[in-house]
Amino acid sequence: MMLKLAPLQGDTAWRWIAMSALTALFLVIQAFTAFSQEPQRVKRISPEELRTAWMAGPHALIDVRSAEEFAAHRLGLGERLIPLDSLPHRLHELPQDRGIPLIFVCRTVRRATVAAHLAQAAGWNNVAILDGGVAGWPGPK
Repeated sequence: MMLKLAPLQGDTAWRWIAMSALTALFLVIQAFTAFSQEPQRVKRISPEELRTAWMAGPHALIDVRSAEEFAAHRLGLGERLIPLDSLPHRLHELPQDRGIPLIFVCRTVRRATVAAHLAQAAGWNNVAILDGGVAGWPGPK
């Protein structure tokens, strides 16, 4: 069974596209501005702290690498793939309970840091990144 959505017509479609693009652009600009002004603002956690968080209770581990990178190597901790370039349009997929720790991971730390700033700009406060990223994760790469 395929779900078919009615196409947006005329001005409605263009307004939706324009508002989506402007919202994404605004959030990305806010994240990059925060990143350039306060690069130390995002909490970094070690692989050991991540393992502890994984065992301690609810958390959200978000991998912001590409689908190809994600397929090649996963941490094995239930991480969810939301590539950085699609994150502005998929913020609604992050936990709505803002008390749940939100941990971003990428190959090193650059994309995870941008993602963390993007989430903070959108209202999440309990945000961290995996220090060293997948490249610093113990075990096979």
